[in-house]
Amino acid sequence: KILATVFAGEPRGIIVMDSSGAKPKMVVEYGIMSEWFPNGDKIIYVGWSEDLKSEQIFEINLDGTNKTQLTRLQNTQNLAGPVVSPNGDKIAFANNGEDSISEIFLMDYTSGEITQITSRPGIANRISWHPNGEKLLFNRTIESSNSRLYIIDVNTLEVEPVFKIK
Repeated sequence: KILATVFAGEPRGIIVMDSSGAKPKMVVEYGIMSEWFPNGDKIIYVGWSEDLKSEQIFEINLDGTNKTQLTRLQNTQNLAGPVVSPNGDKIAFANNGEDSISEIFLMDYTSGEITQITSRPGIANRISWHPNGEKLLFNRTIESSNSRLYIIDVNTLEVEPVFKIK
């Protein structure tokens, strides 16, 4: 299966289709930034919460059933890129930190507890999990042009650049 977001035209939202591109099915109207859960039976995405009047993180089955809101965040103007860890126990995403700059947060899937795990100058985004689920790769942009890749250990919160500057 292929998971994609349709941004233009109608309908707009998250679609799932066969690997050939055939049989596209709209799963979530107006949903964005979708990713597979590791077992492939559902997806995580950013969507609109009517009760909070803001973007939040949701999960939904591939057939469009069992839509569940996972977050109840304040100040979500930079909410982006939710990704589920390889074993499905954590969700990483970017959102506004204390200084309203985009930082990386980690949510425990079972308890819903959310922890901010980065706190540096610049905008953090474009997150991906290491296959062992212990580290995250992310991009940080400082002052609109200096963009670098970093790795953070989700247990120790040690951050290091992928490419060291000489």
